[in-house]
Amino acid sequence: MQQDFLLSAPLLFLSIMATALMVIDALIKKSSKVTFTVSWVSLLVTAALSALTLTKSGTAFNGMITLGSFGAFFDILFCTAGVLTLLAARPYMQREGLEQDEFHSLMMFAVSGMMLIAHAANLLTLFIGIEVMSVCFYVLAGYTRHSVRSIEAALKYFLLGSFATGFLIYGMALIYGATGSMSYNLIFAAAGQPLQFPALMMIGIGLLIIGLSFKAAAFPFHQWAPDVYQGAPTVVTAFMSTAGKVAAFAALMPIIAIVSPAGGTKLQMVLALLSATTMLVGNISALAQTNIKRMLAYSSVAHAGYLMMGLVA
Repeated sequence: MQQDFLLSAPLLFLSIMATALMVIDALIKKSSKVTFTVSWVSLLVTAALSALTLTKSGTAFNGMITLGSFGAFFDILFCTAGVLTLLAARPYMQREGLEQDEFHSLMMFAVSGMMLIAHAANLLTLFIGIEVMSVCFYVLAGYTRHSVRSIEAALKYFLLGSFATGFLIYGMALIYGATGSMSYNLIFAAAGQPLQFPALMMIGIGLLIIGLSFKAAAFPFHQWAPDVYQGAPTVVTAFMSTAGKVAAFAALMPIIAIVSPAGGTKLQMVLALLSATTMLVGNISALAQTNIKRMLAYSSVAHAGYLMMGLVA
């Protein structure tokens, strides 16, 4: 157990510091400078701790999370994106009169959710990570509380995100029904054998792809992206369109790997079609936009298609 805590130190440290930040915010008046400093220092320390675990491998907490290379690489990526966003956000928030302290704790919780996604070795852990990240994004999208467009963006993102979560958890339930496990390793082992309920497995895979495609803003589950990116504060849009998308693919990569024995060429064809249509629709739709943030949103959709080609391969 002690080894589990030591090797999962980056994830635990950031989660504890994000919680501590809320306490600091509650106890200290006009604490924005303090919370800003604590947040970016905490993210840098987390990145350093992750770098120390790059060469490690294995699982912790009874196989619920992975340790080392894959997760540690994404940890460093997420923490770097978080630090850059915080540094860009401070002058922007001061200029727009939006400098509330909760922004920093929301950013840290969002990064901790992304890290949990990258370290997930169980469908349940993956779901918790996605929800931690998503709830923070819903709030951050509507952070400009005096703007109708920002509130509309948050509401649309929340409603469509909740709908996608339904697909995601239903897909997990069906995969559990088909394989008898939620552990990545056991699902992979079961997928390579003749299944008692193969139809359940295929439907579950399909629903999982739908749920994760929404998070990656892949066609045809990209409709939320232009409105949300346009309505959210610019620094939040930048963070969601980069770190958020990376987190979605950090979830998709192991999921596609563990279900590929059961999905076979059918799964590959579905991913190829999703990738091609996402690239096509994203680039063509971007040409017709008159708002730069909507144009970049559709460009981000096209980028999801490019990234998905790696999954096809």
